[in-house]
Amino acid sequence: MLEKFGSPENKFITDEEITEALRAKGNEDPETRTLLLKWTEQNETEANNINTSRANIECTVKQALLYKEADYIEEALDTLEDARLAAFNEKETELYEQIIAIINGID
Repeated sequence: MLEKFGSPENKFITDEEITEALRAKGNEDPETRTLLLKWTEQNETEANNINTSRANIECTVKQALLYKEADYIEEALDTLEDARLAAFNEKETELYEQIIAIINGID
């Protein structure tokens, strides 16, 4: 399967590749997990380069939306709950409200 999606060590993993891998093999497949880990590392590095709590929270929301797109609703909701709590703790009121709206749209 990695041949289809490319080598995760040597390239940027796109959102679309992760969604396709999740749909094709599921989130328990070792190759999909490797791709998801690489994708997460890429996005966390990007958020860390921005160096704000908001960027880190938005990274978590992005991961949740990816899960939602791949029809992993429970994982999406769990991840959104993490982001919601982080936004609350960081007093990111606007982002907190956006996350609540996303959660309510899924329920």
